[in-house]
Amino acid sequence: RILNQAGIICLAPFASPQEEVREKAKELVGADRFLVVHLTAPQAVRDKRVKERRGNGESSEPEEFAYEEPSKADLTLDTSKTD
Repeated sequence: RILNQAGIICLAPFASPQEEVREKAKELVGADRFLVVHLTAPQAVRDKRVKERRGNGESSEPEEFAYEEPSKADLTLDTSKTD
């Protein structure tokens, strides 16, 4: 908040699974200074990645969790095309 008020550009990435939380952050920062970047991949690619992490014993995250895709992302990147 202090950096924002001083007019300093600050990149602060957060994983926010609910739209409501993203909207609160936007209100705090200001709509003119807030961008939503959505990283996505087809379900088959995501499943493969989870299996690979679990095979290496690196993942403790559940297979399913409540995630709401952004309704109005400023930028969407398909991470399956960036291997």
